Amino acid sequence: MVLKKEKQPEGSSIMVREEDRISKLPNPLLHHILFFLPFKNIVCTCVLAKRWRFVWSSVPNIEIGHWCSPDATARKLYMETIHFMDFMDRLFRFRDMSNIGKFSLSCNKHCDEDRVHSWLSAVVRHNVVEFSLLSKDERDSSMIPLLLFTCETLTMLKIEMPIYVDVPTNVHLPKLKVLQLINIRFTAGPLIEKLCSNCLVLEELEINNCTIEDIMEISISSHTLKRMFIDVPLCHQIDIDAPSLEVFQHKGTLAEVYDLFSFPSLIDANISLSDINDWMNGDHNIATNLLGHLFNVKRLVAGSCFLGALSCADDNAFGELPSFHNLTCLEVVWSSPDPIGSALMRLLQISLKLETLVFSHGIDARLCGEDNGWKLTTVPECLLSHLRVLEFHQFCGDQREIGAVKLFSENAKVLQSLIIYTSSALSRDLSSKLQVEEQLQMLPRASSNCKLTVQ
Repeated sequence: MVLKKEKQPEGSSIMVREEDRISKLPNPLLHHILFFLPFKNIVCTCVLAKRWRFVWSSVPNIEIGHWCSPDATARKLYMETIHFMDFMDRLFRFRDMSNIGKFSLSCNKHCDEDRVHSWLSAVVRHNVVEFSLLSKDERDSSMIPLLLFTCETLTMLKIEMPIYVDVPTNVHLPKLKVLQLINIRFTAGPLIEKLCSNCLVLEELEINNCTIEDIMEISISSHTLKRMFIDVPLCHQIDIDAPSLEVFQHKGTLAEVYDLFSFPSLIDANISLSDINDWMNGDHNIATNLLGHLFNVKRLVAGSCFLGALSCADDNAFGELPSFHNLTCLEVVWSSPDPIGSALMRLLQISLKLETLVFSHGIDARLCGEDNGWKLTTVPECLLSHLRVLEFHQFCGDQREIGAVKLFSENAKVLQSLIIYTSSALSRDLSSKLQVEEQLQMLPRASSNCKLTVQ
């Protein structure tokens, strides 16, 4: 409501008239205003005035999550779910025929699967563009309507729940650009391959914490795919043909076999494995096989588990790796007790134009001595002519850590910035921090232009 003042003749009181300007706005503008409210509040606007009675029924975005009380008892949660399902039934019963732009739903174990199926079917019939379905509880595959996989308007599909996905043979998603499968369970058949091959403009694929039963091979072929995120607990073989790939992230377990085509457009790669699996005992060169396919990358994040696997590789296998001519930034994530020294030094030897080296999770002082591979028999080309920025995070001030800094500072001839981010414990101990900073200042530096910063 807007208050509008009207002037009256002298001596008379000023009259104030209420004018409802908001209600005169067109629906698209009202929808934009309502976009900033929780959906339940949007529905409540129907009581404001006659003009608002059905505005909520045509809003293009329906995002419903965290609708239950966080501290609800089992009984209260059950009753809240009953009320919620009644609300959802009314929502689609009274909705007009307008399209749905974005739909997001979070449901719990008490939600009736048949009713959820009917809601999702209605969403697809309203030509949904972005679709997200989330649940922490195991659900039956029948809850997801098969017509979802033939929705011609869908550009983003996210399913995050422990559910067995039943993909029909006639998958057809001509506009799908983003596909996110999280906590999904696959049982039989090349389901991922079937999905990807029928998404002709797919640009982003995420397979996260999915259980792959009776399927030992993941095969992905897409000439439009630009971003790929894989995190699977166990897989025998991973095949990828994606010539347009720009971002590649691989977490989870190291596969036994990698059949990867070259990635000429690769910009970012993140290999942060949590387990290298038992088959590394039979073939020490699996990790180098994976690394060799990433030689076009510009920025690489290498986890300690992956570097530990590389440390087991034969010298001949490393010698056969191509040079990483495009790699300018290397981030080392040391999050497991794996000796990474020899692999890191080998990687530096083939990273001829590396400009930035970051230890984002610090370094393990127990494993950074010369006996763990932290030594240079030959100074890498990148240290002589390209490395300009060196960062150590979570620095504790251990003498072996200082020795690791010394290894680089005394060999990096064009280093411009040496940045040390101290750990929270060292930051609180100002006296010890000052002593560590003094020791770092005394280290030999091959570059006269190198500036040391301790934070």
